[in-house]
Amino acid sequence: MFYCGRTCQVQHWKSGHKRVCRRTAEEHRKAEHDKRHNSDHRPSMIFSLDNEFSGTYNLTFNVNSGLVNTSTPTTKLKSGRHGEEEFIVKLQRPMDSTEQNPGLWMCYDKSRSITTQLDSKQDLHNMRKAFQLMLSKGVTTRGVRGAKAYFFAKREGRNLRIFIEKLAEPQPW
Repeated sequence: MFYCGRTCQVQHWKSGHKRVCRRTAEEHRKAEHDKRHNSDHRPSMIFSLDNEFSGTYNLTFNVNSGLVNTSTPTTKLKSGRHGEEEFIVKLQRPMDSTEQNPGLWMCYDKSRSITTQLDSKQDLHNMRKAFQLMLSKGVTTRGVRGAKAYFFAKREGRNLRIFIEKLAEPQPW
């Protein structure tokens, strides 16, 4: 703001600008606090949904029945599908993956509006953390602990942020 002189500046301050300025400063401090404590600062890994694996053909093999199921590309990654809300994704690692070489993990949400594979080359450090979490607390499948686990995630434009500080409860899908 510009004033013609000190007298006008003081008069404006006393007539109400003081309250406005303090309120604005308080809102700014609150916004900075929220910024420091929002999802971007939780342990997470970020993957682009614009990769060669998004919407790929699926092939599943049911070890109990021996049935093989194939499907065409499953999604066009609808923007706004999950909005700003967190949702749950299922991560499945290859059975031969190791902490040093996690490999490609399947990743999808319940409705399959997101179906992709996560490449450990994009974020090896955080995938190793997720790998340890899966081994210690993941779902046991046919005697193998940590073959899959459910994580909280959030769409951020064409990226998927997967939070790795804790697992979501196992889901029936």
